[in-house]
Amino acid sequence: MDLAKSITDAKLKVVQNDGSAVEFHPDQLRATLYEFTDNPDVVKRSEILIFAQLLSYSTIKLFDLKCIIYRTLRQLRYSKIANQYYRKMLSHEL
Repeated sequence: MDLAKSITDAKLKVVQNDGSAVEFHPDQLRATLYEFTDNPDVVKRSEILIFAQLLSYSTIKLFDLKCIIYRTLRQLRYSKIANQYYRKMLSHEL
């Protein structure tokens, strides 16, 4: 089962901070993860777990999506990547 395709087919909507909604594209997640690491194994492991969690949503707030990404990186014990992600993507929203 291709999780990325399942999410694309489900047309997950991400509600941005201004209230507008955009369709989620798995490539966006991949690009974001590659901003923090160049290790394809780390990106693939992270993506799979994040996609599995997102399958239960039809709509998700951007902040909640960012929290899922951060928590997943922490769960996988990629602490350095998680901390970099937090500083760049989350710390200003708290």
